[in-house]
Amino acid sequence: MSNAKKVLSILLAVVMVACLSVNAFAAVTYETDTDKTQTWTLSEATEVGTNEYQVNVSLTTNYPTGSIQFVVENTDNTNAVLTGATLGAAYPADYEGEISFSNSTGKVMIIVGSGEDTLPGVAIDGVVATLTYTYSGTGSATLTIADAPKTEAAPDGTLIAARLSNGNAITGTEIVGQTATVSGTATIGAASLPADLELTAAGNTAGVKIDTHKTFGGAYAGVVYGFTRLATNTFKSKTYLTNNLQATNNGSLLIKTSDNKTAASGNYGTGATIEVLNSDGTSTGKIYVVVIFGDVDQNGLINTTDASVVKGWASKPATAPAANTYLRLAANCYKATAAAVMHNIQTNDATAIKGFNSNNSLKFDPVQLAASHSALNSFYQ
Repeated sequence: MSNAKKVLSILLAVVMVACLSVNAFAAVTYETDTDKTQTWTLSEATEVGTNEYQVNVSLTTNYPTGSIQFVVENTDNTNAVLTGATLGAAYPADYEGEISFSNSTGKVMIIVGSGEDTLPGVAIDGVVATLTYTYSGTGSATLTIADAPKTEAAPDGTLIAARLSNGNAITGTEIVGQTATVSGTATIGAASLPADLELTAAGNTAGVKIDTHKTFGGAYAGVVYGFTRLATNTFKSKTYLTNNLQATNNGSLLIKTSDNKTAASGNYGTGATIEVLNSDGTSTGKIYVVVIFGDVDQNGLINTTDASVVKGWASKPATAPAANTYLRLAANCYKATAAAVMHNIQTNDATAIKGFNSNNSLKFDPVQLAASHSALNSFYQ
């Protein structure tokens, strides 16, 4: 490329930036051209890293378009900071577009940066820019494209898709009053993302498992198991759940007993449920069920009564809990060497529960059981 062409390219880029930035245009013909349309769309936000989000800006025109400009309005530009902007695939590669942005104003500009003297102008259809934001607050911010097309009647308008009157991407500089359509909002920040269930640091260390493979026929979002009893009445209080589990994205947990109560103290053993709520208190629709290995009568205790119940189920299989149910899983306390029989209820399960209650060598290890069951998804689904 000749030096003259490079100089011309730079001069044209500077001129275009100046034209897009001022309130009035010299030697520009404004037209109310309703058959020329520009459609702008802002996508929903995608979390791409810790406190980092991306949104796409799409543009569709039915006329040759060169340099463009838009403003993203931000309800909280102190915590939600625009940190990056990259060209989208729909902006013609031949244009060698140069993109710039300002967090304080939300203005994003794309100018033709090619060193060629002329380029054929084309209509645009698709993503023209991907914007990256970081969010440092505890709530959320809402982003929208300012619906302010630049026209002769509205010279302060910030929404521009420069029409190329002669179809040439370099020398065409006409701006017309196109019919503009703007849609889409994006919400960024922890409060904008749906909550889910996760382990606390203590729960992770303790070996508790959140198993989303076992939904028991779609009745639940998953099962939580592997809790170690630290005291006789551990599972009669929900403290063991709140110590080991928490909601993501500033959500909260609604914990109910097996008989659907939310009392401060009660019976939070096998069959207790954990509903995940979003930061605004609405339900995510995700409800997890708790399984305490050995607690088959669902009273939060593991004792000889449970062992007797399981022994009876083993001797009379017809009385045992149905297949693919959390109560049957609670009875599977013997770590079978053959994975195929892990789900069976047998006298060994009763012996393991009895041993757990008396703390003898035959007792089961709830953490090991959770690890074994979480690796087997062919029976409980």
